[in-house]
Amino acid sequence: HDEIERLINLYGHIVDDRDWDRLDELFAPDGSFIIDSMSVARRGFDEVVALFRTSNHPIAHYATNIVIDVVEGADEAQARVKVWAPRLDGTVVVGGYRDQLVRTDTGWRFRERNVVISAPRWTVPTA
Repeated sequence: HDEIERLINLYGHIVDDRDWDRLDELFAPDGSFIIDSMSVARRGFDEVVALFRTSNHPIAHYATNIVIDVVEGADEAQARVKVWAPRLDGTVVVGGYRDQLVRTDTGWRFRERNVVISAPRWTVPTA
């Protein structure tokens, strides 16, 4: 659980730092990144990297409410994560991740990171 939670948190640091050369620390070689609501699906490490290099990312990712279920003896796990991600325009993306994870020779990696967006441009109401 600790190693998977570290991976989930490391994702925010690597993406927020735009450190694309470190994406192999996050995704398995056959990993996928999916945002169904935006019709985005990239499969395989090279496609995932190309997407990240060209996307308009929020300035930060804050992960919370992490629930991890490890499949005993299978080197696989699932995780559910709530996330909020502020943008420079003052709005916030609110949603979560549904992750499929796999243990590799170099540690846990995302086999599939599926983004579920609840509010793409939420703004804090003012009084």
